Amino acid sequence: MKAYMTAQSKDVKCDDYIILQIGSASCRYQVEQIDYYANPSDMWMALIKKVSND
Repeated sequence: MKAYMTAQSKDVKCDDYIILQIGSASCRYQVEQIDYYANPSDMWMALIKKVSND
């Protein structure tokens, strides 16, 4: 499963992992593509791919 995600934090790059938690369940996603906004410079949009349930 793939999705787009927008967030604000520095130094996220392709192949990084992001853990998203919903209630007591969490899932790990890998960043496949990422584009940073010009303003604010730490805001980005990424294509993420689900890799596992934690």
